Amino acid sequence: MDFGPAVAQTELSKYRILGPKCGLRVSPLQLGAMSIGDAWSGRMGSLGKEQAFELLDAFVAEGGNFIDTASNYQVSCSPSPPPSPARLPC
Repeated sequence: MDFGPAVAQTELSKYRILGPKCGLRVSPLQLGAMSIGDAWSGRMGSLGKEQAFELLDAFVAEGGNFIDTASNYQVSCSPSPPPSPARLPC
């Protein structure tokens, strides 16, 4: 098994180290997941499940691996393992 340096195929796959004390390599652009879901459809539109998977698949296919999924984006309905009993139902 070869774990040598990866050859960047796209700009998104030119990973960077997240921080000076962390070895985590992330894509240079982060995908903000605020528009995934329909909690804010009245203000900024919505993105259904099928469209969300298409977006995520395209991001990963281009080399992206850094996704912001803050729980307050969709009224605490962002995925988080394991789900907390105090979370609102999605």
